[in-house]
Amino acid sequence: MKFNEKTENPLGQLVEMSTRTVESNIEMAADIFVTLCFGVEDIELEEYTVSIKFRRAYLTTEPNGGRIDPNLKHGIRKHPERIARETEIEKSTKTTVSNNSAREAIVSGKFSPIDQSIEASRKGKKETSEVAEVQLSERNTDFFEHIPVEAQGNDRWIICNEKDISLSGYYLNNDRLCRIIMDNGRPNRFGISIAVEIKRQDIAIEITKNTRWFPLVPNKEKLLNALIGQRLASIAHGRNDRAITFAKSDTFVNSEVDHEG
Repeated sequence: MKFNEKTENPLGQLVEMSTRTVESNIEMAADIFVTLCFGVEDIELEEYTVSIKFRRAYLTTEPNGGRIDPNLKHGIRKHPERIARETEIEKSTKTTVSNNSAREAIVSGKFSPIDQSIEASRKGKKETSEVAEVQLSERNTDFFEHIPVEAQGNDRWIICNEKDISLSGYYLNNDRLCRIIMDNGRPNRFGISIAVEIKRQDIAIEITKNTRWFPLVPNKEKLLNALIGQRLASIAHGRNDRAITFAKSDTFVNSEVDHEG
């Protein structure tokens, strides 16, 4: 199968995506490889310089004439059946015992040092006393693995850094995102559409330079952010009520023509 590919990156300085489709070694299937990069853009607006960044993004897919293999997705997080947890416990108590009684308990060898002190105190000898203090503590260590491009439900992927650090650099570099399997009956068209979507609340707009003597009041700063968001949406590939599409790739093959040839 020879695939036709079309990619649109209207704001490549912010989001740049390319795809490559390779016929799989499994009959009537293809592997989708993706390269995806994010950047930061500075915009001059009269007295202001505004920096545009993204906190997170989403890869959405729409197979055509086929389906995505659920077992061959990039970035699948499988939670373990069991979670091992290591706990350190230090037994402790506080008691007052006499020197002689403590020595007698230790000599008997029947109790731990703490229990020996308690046993000695039970003998009721009124001699020079000592106070022994021990603390009780418990410590758990849990490990969490961050996946920058993590598979989600509905054939989507979320792209993010830890602690909401802005996206920057390559997150996929010719990596296999998924495998698509052709539907039975050999449909006329077989392929997949992939889009990079960013929710409006995940667009971080920061004023990095202000030549005025006074800062923007909150209402004007909010208005400025809204205007920049509208400007980005007008230049980007498309938008809906949920998010703005910053890049899109369509890859397909006309299967009937391919088989006849």
